[in-house]
Order: sequence, then structure tokens, then C-alpha cells
Amino acid sequence: MGRCLAALVFLTYASGACAADFSLREARIDAPPSPPPYIARACADLRAQVGSEAVGGPVVRIRLLPSALPSLGEEGYRLTSSARQVTLAAATWRGANYALLDLVSRLAASTGGATLPVGISVEERPAYRLRGMYAHTAWVYNHPYALRRWKIEDWKRYVDLLAYQRVNLLQIWNLISILPQPLSEGDRRYLEIFRQVVRYARQERGFQAVWLGDAANDIALPSNVPIAERQFYVVHALRNPADPAGMKAITSSRQALYRANPNADGYWIIDSDPGGWPKSPSQDFVEVLKMNRALLDRTVERGPRAQLIYWVLYGWGTGSKSENLNRILDGIDRGLPGGCQFLVHFPEDLKVLAARQLLPRTLWFRYGSIEPEPSSTYTGLRFTEIRKSFQEIAGETSLGGVMGNAQTPLLQIPNLWLYHHLAWDHRYRDRDQSAVLLDVARQVYPAAAATLARAWQLLGEDDAAGSLRAAQELDALLRAHALGRPGTVGRYLPEEGAWLVRILVKQLRLHAQALKLAAALDEGDVPAVQTVAADYLDGIRAMIAETGFHPAPDKQGRNLLPFFNWYFPPGDWTRIRGTLGGFRKANSTEAGRIYQELKTRYATSPELVEFLIGNPPERPTEFQYAN
Repeated sequence: MGRCLAALVFLTYASGACAADFSLREARIDAPPSPPPYIARACADLRAQVGSEAVGGPVVRIRLLPSALPSLGEEGYRLTSSARQVTLAAATWRGANYALLDLVSRLAASTGGATLPVGISVEERPAYRLRGMYAHTAWVYNHPYALRRWKIEDWKRYVDLLAYQRVNLLQIWNLISILPQPLSEGDRRYLEIFRQVVRYARQERGFQAVWLGDAANDIALPSNVPIAERQFYVVHALRNPADPAGMKAITSSRQALYRANPNADGYWIIDSDPGGWPKSPSQDFVEVLKMNRALLDRTVERGPRAQLIYWVLYGWGTGSKSENLNRILDGIDRGLPGGCQFLVHFPEDLKVLAARQLLPRTLWFRYGSIEPEPSSTYTGLRFTEIRKSFQEIAGETSLGGVMGNAQTPLLQIPNLWLYHHLAWDHRYRDRDQSAVLLDVARQVYPAAAATLARAWQLLGEDDAAGSLRAAQELDALLRAHALGRPGTVGRYLPEEGAWLVRILVKQLRLHAQALKLAAALDEGDVPAVQTVAADYLDGIRAMIAETGFHPAPDKQGRNLLPFFNWYFPPGDWTRIRGTLGGFRKANSTEAGRIYQELKTRYATSPELVEFLIGNPPERPTEFQYAN
């Protein structure tokens, strides 16, 4: 109907509502004809929330009015309630979509799941035009932890979850660089999932864009291992784009991606990690960009309108990082008339793009702020890191958007919540940690919100007894099926949120064990250290079996990254290592004996013991991922 239209949704009282709030139970939805599919989907969510329509009941009336609220922009909206109605107003269908999702969220968190207070007056507009989330599929572990094992139903639920957090851009690494050419039938089926994800995110949830991509010069080596088990660093290889045979292999791999997934809005290319080539000049990377642009123009559905995205990471070239980036940007100006979109991780690169007036085409992608990667498979509250990532761009008002990432997004629900709420509303930065946790907990299980929020809080506190009590309370609610109905986060998690609670219970118990071990080390209690260390390692091994997570093997089957903590919750591991030195110094003989006993007991997991109470290897100065 056009960008200048406004949607007004009137919600009248249900019979018998109290003065303070009113019910939308059994509301009738009266909407104009031919809404976009994502509006129809949002209305279906509202219908599911309030129940079947009843004659004479409350009414949800959606009206489109011309040029009502242009100041709200494309995605902003206004929500107000009075004694007889609730009004949601927006300038476009996209704004109406977010108004409806907001309404459903408020109802889901309310008493009975369908009430709203009188006197609400809210005006919302996004802080950033594009608010993205990166789906990282490289790591191999059990369902539902690893995105690699997700089926289309998992992806749809994730898109739903992100939509309710007002994400409008999904970026996916679908791993064309470990899919050997020509594609096997299994690999074709795997890639078909992403064609469906693109369609669902855009049409059913109103996303502005979905981007797919891979590294600049990665290609896949032959492999008969099923894609769900295929290890990235075993199968991928790099090729020199200056070598005609190398460029041919790179081109073939990218063409396979574009043909298999031609319906995306944009396609990204990262310059390194993985990627790059020793002593390769910046112009070689520009030639890769140009090759991809030509393929897009003639292969994908959007053709020349498909966006090409340059993910600026560690750079490409023989000069300094700044020199290399400027040379690449010069090459883009000369050889790519349509230019690129940009993803930027480092502040110094952001300054280069700002100097060239490219910030409106740039997304701030402070990698690892939501969850470090690679990392152990646990929930860790990273509110400080997330807030810092936004503080670093506080003055960049022309920035095109922001993007976050997580390797285990379903475990990082509190972090995703904070990140995406800051991406929508700068004012949310004033919300303290306890309030944020309660906000998200209300959208997981409203009836158990206080218990759930406190449990997350305890993961970062030195309270072993409190952690065990919280684990016991949540476990009791879980076993009694007494968590209540899920909110708009819980309903899109596995088992409607019960999976998240069950894993949180296990993490709380592990956290309590870690605190006991750290206390025993600090007190020099040798018998306790010996017992608790073994119990803790048993618990960690059980969690590894649960998640299926293990370090990334190289082509020889060794741990490619032995200097990363793959095993223990980072905060707990830091506590234990912080007390280990003093224990060793005061009890050198006993510490050595315990170390040897644990190495013998866990001979099949030597790195586990080394990282806990041994001598973890350091990252070599000249380490490279290149094969």
C-alpha cells in the first residue's frame, strides 16, 4: 500500500475487565484485505495468543491511513491504550508488523496471557536501519546446539525468535567451502534448506534482507563424510587467486553457491580467517570481488540488484592493514561501479570507511561480543562486552547498521536479548543486568520469570549454595511441568523452552562444583581438591557428551587450536586457574600427585586435565589457519 500509509489497530475492552487492565481474550480481528504475508503471520500469532473469535467480544481493528506518522520512519510505531481501545500506529506495513509483534509479546507476558494495562503510551523507532544476526554453521556438535544439524523447522523457529527481537537481517555461512564440486545429492539437500530460510525470513517474518556467503578463496577438498559430521579444517583448502587454476576452482565454488541459493538479497565475502594468501597483493582480492560481482549479475534472481558485501576482517595485501584496506577500496571504486556493502569488526577500519563517507553502507560487526568463538558450549553473561561494542560506535550516527554473532545462539538467549534491544533502542543501555534478565525471562516463562532470571544471574556469581538451590527449584518446576505457558522467546526454543531450563539446571550444578573446587584450592584443602576436581571433570565430560562439542581437528586429526578453552565455562575456568598457582606453591608435592592421578584417570581426555590444572599451550606467535 506504500511507505506513507499508517496502520491503526483498535483493541476494545472485553466484557468484565477490571479498571486497571483489560482482556483481549477471544478478540475479533478486523483487517483490510491483501496484507503482506508477514502481517498475516503476525495476525495469526495474535489470534493464537488471544484464542478463537467470539461474537460480541473485543475487536482488533487494523486500519491503513495515508501519511499519518511519517516521522516514525519505515519500522517505527506507536502503541497507546485507553479505556476502550488500544491503538498501534505505524507509517508502513513493516512498522505495523513490529507493532503487532510488540502487542503479542506484551500479552504473552501478562497475567493469563491476554491482558493489557490501560494507559500505555509507547513510541518506538529503531536506532539502526539494519539489525543483523550472523548464523555460524562451521562447528560440529549435537542438535540443537549446532546450527549445522538444524532442519528447516529449527531455522524457522530461530527466524521467529529473531523477528520478535526486531532483527531484520539474517546473515548465514552455509559452508559452500566444504561442499566438494560437483555437489552430491546430500549436499544439494543441505543447501536447499537455505533457499527456504531466505524465503521464510523475508516473506513470513518481514526481514529486510538475508545474506549468504563464504571466504574469498576457500574451496572444498573431496570428502565422503556426511555434511552433519564434516569437519571444516579437514575439508576446506585455500587457493591462490592469481593462479588461473586457483581462480577457476574459486569461481566454481562460488558459482555452485549462487546456483543453489539464488534467492538471497546479498552475498558476502570475508578477506581472512578463513581466507587470504601469503604475499598476495590487495588487487588480487579486488579481482575476487569483481569475479563474484559478475557471477551474481548473471546467476542469482536479483541479478545486478543483489548486494555484494565485503566483510573487512584482518585484511588482504602486502602493506599495513590500513594501506591494504585503502588499496582495496580504491580498487572497488575503479572496478565495481555499484560498490559494496561493508561489515567491519575493528575500530581502525571503521575510521577508514568513515573518512571515505562509506558509513551508511557499513554495518558494525564487533565479532565475539555476544559469544566468543570458538569457545566452550555454555551460557555466559557478556553484558559488559555487548555494551562496550555499542559504546564504540556511539558517535557514528550515519552507520548503516549493526550485526551480532553466536556459535551457540540458543544457549545465549540473555545476550541475544540485550544485543538486539540495544540495536533497536539506545535507551535500553540504562537497563541494569537484573532488569534485563527479568525482561527476557518474562518472555521465556512468565510464571517462572523471577526464578529463571535469578538462575542466569547466579552463573556469574560466587554463590555455590545459591546455584544449587536455583538448580533444584528449576528442576522441580521442570519435572512437575509447572513452568507455565511460554512467552514469545520460550515458544520458539526447543521443547517450548523446557530444553533451555534443563540445560541451565546442568550448568548451575557445574558452576557450583567449580566454585567448590576454587574454594578448596584457595584454602589448600588437599583431600577436597582431589575429590572435587574429579567430580568437576566428570561433570564437564557429561556436558561434553550432552553437547557433542569437541575441538576442531586439522587434516592430521589433531586439535588445530589447542590453546583455546574448549571445555570449561570461561568464568569458572578463570576462577579455578586463579587459585591454582597458590595451591601449587603451598602444596607442591600433593599438587603434583593430584595432577598425575587425574592425567591417568582421564587419559583419553588429556587436554581437559591440562586446561584445568595443568599447563595449557600458548598460541604460537606465527600461527595461521591456512591449509
